[in-house]
Amino acid sequence: EPPMLRRLQYVARCDTCGEVWRVPAARLGGAGSMRRCAHSADTFSVAGPMWAAPMHDAAFLGAMRLEAREREWEDTDALLGVMQSEAAAEAEGAILFYHLGELQRALSARQLVQPPLSAVIQLLQDASYEASRSHIELKAVKTSASIAEIVDCIEHACPTIALPDENV
Repeated sequence: EPPMLRRLQYVARCDTCGEVWRVPAARLGGAGSMRRCAHSADTFSVAGPMWAAPMHDAAFLGAMRLEAREREWEDTDALLGVMQSEAAAEAEGAILFYHLGELQRALSARQLVQPPLSAVIQLLQDASYEASRSHIELKAVKTSASIAEIVDCIEHACPTIALPDENV
């Protein structure tokens, strides 16, 4: 298989918990066995093929960011900063992202409240996962961690906050 084709993969998503995982074309028939979540009997969706490799060149983004700073383009500098950190995370395997709504559903199941996105990213990085903001979805975290691993990081760092009982 040519190297370029290995970068074209499918992405599967658990319909129960929102967990996502990459599926090489050669293993498409076994996508369910590659899950990173515990819902092995539940349904999942597959999309693709799509590019599943880094999409950003950190050195090029750095040069663009210097130019933006010289021209005092603050908004452009900020966007390029996000893209530069995204490039660093992608280079280490953080290709997929989780929307914060999916993360909050997973946290609520354990009676946890979601900290700010910057804190989530820092907790993941402190736990040796790659993590960054996503420039295409502002309410998302791009990471090499599974959704269960994200929840575990938050649970270990933040106290449990009782959520209101819906049956009361």
